[in-house]
Amino acid sequence: MQVEVAHHVSGGTIQADPSATPLRSGLDTGGLQVTTPAGQSVAGLSHQGWEGGALAPGTSQTITFAARVPLQGTQISDADPFAFKLVFAVADAPGQVALTNVASVQGSTPSGDAATPLNGQSVTVEGVVTAAFNTSLQGFFLQEEGIDADGDATTSDGVFVYCGTAGCPGVNVGDRVRVTGTVSEFNTATQITTTAASVTTLASGVPLPAAQPLTLPLNVTARERLEGMRVSVSGKVTNNFPLGRFGSFDIADDRVSNFTQLNAPDVAANAAYQTAFKNRYIRIDDGNRQQNPDPEIFARGGQNLSAANTLRGGDTVTATGVLTWSNDSGTLTSGGSLYTYRVLAGQSDVQVTASNPRLSAPEAVGAPCGSAP
Repeated sequence: MQVEVAHHVSGGTIQADPSATPLRSGLDTGGLQVTTPAGQSVAGLSHQGWEGGALAPGTSQTITFAARVPLQGTQISDADPFAFKLVFAVADAPGQVALTNVASVQGSTPSGDAATPLNGQSVTVEGVVTAAFNTSLQGFFLQEEGIDADGDATTSDGVFVYCGTAGCPGVNVGDRVRVTGTVSEFNTATQITTTAASVTTLASGVPLPAAQPLTLPLNVTARERLEGMRVSVSGKVTNNFPLGRFGSFDIADDRVSNFTQLNAPDVAANAAYQTAFKNRYIRIDDGNRQQNPDPEIFARGGQNLSAANTLRGGDTVTATGVLTWSNDSGTLTSGGSLYTYRVLAGQSDVQVTASNPRLSAPEAVGAPCGSAP
């Protein structure tokens, strides 16, 4: 939903209504608190609002406003809401603030991997903290709240904020924060570099933006547009080799075998197979960045990994977290570590279902080698 200037029809044409209440932009509303009924939440507070006149005690005023709900497609469908609620917050002469939308920091990426158009520029952004990694990544992820999202599928509404070696220990998930820093690219991922002194917490306990559902296979050229955003993805465990050393593993649309397990050796066909595989899998990562983490948090039932509680190839996984591009630890690209798209998630955000139980006895494979048929 988006607020806008009220219009009316005059002389057969649609025009801005000069009698409507003026719509103002750039309002400093980040610190406003809105109380909603139990079980309800608001998708953020807009930095736009309608400016009424001065009110004497005991008097009232009529506000004329407009809002629109963009269609999900070119025609109305079941994906479009048939009912909605508007929640208004009233502020007495809020100040002005100049903010840059996170989507403008990330820039448009119709396909592939595009660098930020604001590289080297100082910006001030505002949003809700969706993940905090002050020790391992020395920063946190921030995302525009729903009402401030630009609605452009080619731009990401989330970004990583790097706080330096000291981190930003006062920042927690669910905080609405305002950050001033410098935009840059780090290993092809967009980030804002700042310090704890340039991060202001405006509110706490703010609902997180809804996770964007991902469906595997998903072309790697369509992933950068979601960089830094909350996502949710499901699949089957197809690679748990880096789990013990790096706390990460891969899921895909199905368990994927090596090319030569199902095919005769063929250089060209194997290259095509590997290219297709990149679209089929995504890595799930605890964001710890340490080698040989103990405990290892990803296993069945939301419990730690152990000899009795494993993470087996073929198990079904649903993970919710923040999508980013990085490797597993330091500058390593060996031992299972590689630069790839990954979902950074906590233990409670990764559900593992035992879908490939170990057999109690080996399957029959035919007559023993060398014996008569």
